[in-house]
Amino acid sequence: CGMNESTSRVLIPPNIIMTGGNPPGTINIGTNACLTGSLALQCLVVEGTPPVTRVWTQDGIMLSSTEVFLPISSGGTYTCSVSNDCPTASMGTSVITVPPTVSISANITGSLTNGCETPGNMLCPLIGEMVTVSCAVTGTSSYMISGPGGTSNSMDLVINSFQASDAGTYQCTASNLCGSSSDSILIIFTGTPPVISTSPPGPPTNETPTLPPNMLINIGQNVCITTDQMTDISCIIESGTEPINYIWTRDPDPAVISTMSVLQDVGIGTYNCNATNSFGSDVESSSIFSFPIIDLEVTIIPRNRCSELREPLPPSQNVNHCAFLGDTVTILCFSADTNDPGVITPNGETGRRDIFDIEESDSGMYTCSLNNVCGAGTPESFYLVVFDPAVIDRETPLPPDTPNERHFGAGRSDGPMNVAENVTVRLHCPYSGIHVPTTRWLLVASDGTTTEIVNMPPDIMLINDTVNRNLILVINNFREESEGTYRCDTGNIAGDDEGDVVI
Repeated sequence: CGMNESTSRVLIPPNIIMTGGNPPGTINIGTNACLTGSLALQCLVVEGTPPVTRVWTQDGIMLSSTEVFLPISSGGTYTCSVSNDCPTASMGTSVITVPPTVSISANITGSLTNGCETPGNMLCPLIGEMVTVSCAVTGTSSYMISGPGGTSNSMDLVINSFQASDAGTYQCTASNLCGSSSDSILIIFTGTPPVISTSPPGPPTNETPTLPPNMLINIGQNVCITTDQMTDISCIIESGTEPINYIWTRDPDPAVISTMSVLQDVGIGTYNCNATNSFGSDVESSSIFSFPIIDLEVTIIPRNRCSELREPLPPSQNVNHCAFLGDTVTILCFSADTNDPGVITPNGETGRRDIFDIEESDSGMYTCSLNNVCGAGTPESFYLVVFDPAVIDRETPLPPDTPNERHFGAGRSDGPMNVAENVTVRLHCPYSGIHVPTTRWLLVASDGTTTEIVNMPPDIMLINDTVNRNLILVINNFREESEGTYRCDTGNIAGDDEGDVVI
């Protein structure tokens, strides 16, 4: 009938070596390691019925290699699966860890450059700009960014408004089982010095407007005010990195008078605004002028003589300063607030005029005028009159005597003068005075009373020599009854004098 035969195969499932010896530079699958150099994974089957199929995967992705040894160039989770016709398979897994690498970077929001004058691993933001510090790492997903501006764990460090205190070195550090790594970047702040906006632009001009009380002006503008006005000055910054500090001074004193951006309630003077930040400074000035207020001072040495006059001057003459011949007069003409000198007319002296040994020709109107950038002040004037008190001249030589004519001068001798009978006696009274004196001869009685002598030709004659200013009393045919005391009296508005002749 024949024969029947049946065959069965007994298969052994594959089995991977997880431990045991292995060539240098290799590790068995199933062993975790750090990738610090050349490394290969070994997936060696110690038993199993051929043929055996080997499959490598990295992080769940199938690799092309089916070899026993798999060179490792990057970290990850590696799996080796082996199988044959048996329904079961063997699988081994190794976690290969790469030492961490760190790369730190930073950027300025809205800027395509690092803000520095030269390229490099640094950042130069302006004060107030937004800065983002980032860190790219491998070998781990966790890291820390730290620096003067703060810290951040595993996320960007954002500085919304960079300040000077945020400047410094920023470091990113990452760690895993294989060790740690770090990288750093230097962030320094930059900025621009302040620039003060002037109004009007450019240097101040002398075109100075008049201000109502307590007006605000911008630095760089010159203005005119009255003595009852005050002004505020604003120091406006056109550009510059904050923070900006303000220092106000008033020439010529360097002392600080304010640290605010607006200087309030100031009067006449030159004011300086010095704006300063970490990158420089700028200075602008404004001058506050006043309309001229004239201060006129008149000094007469030894004194003003108006009160010494024998009679008041008519109000219509408007005379308020009087001097006697030979006095000294000093005229001061200045601004009442700034002490700037004015001009004294008629001669045009500046600020001061001294008149020594004053003469009649110095009488007249004197005016003090003063101009400045605000215009002309109201002139101040005074009228000066020079007086010379009437005086009898006791020094001028008299004509020589003759046998028939004798000459005597008023006030030249205290004793009696003896004359012969029937001679002609001429009594001289030379006088002086800018304002022509009133001069007369008097006869003095024994009781001291006086009688004015009038012209009684031919015995008594009065001759008024107006050219030589001499009133001459002529007594013809002098007799005993002509004896007596004769007095010359002269006087004007400034004073009087008298002198006797006893014959």
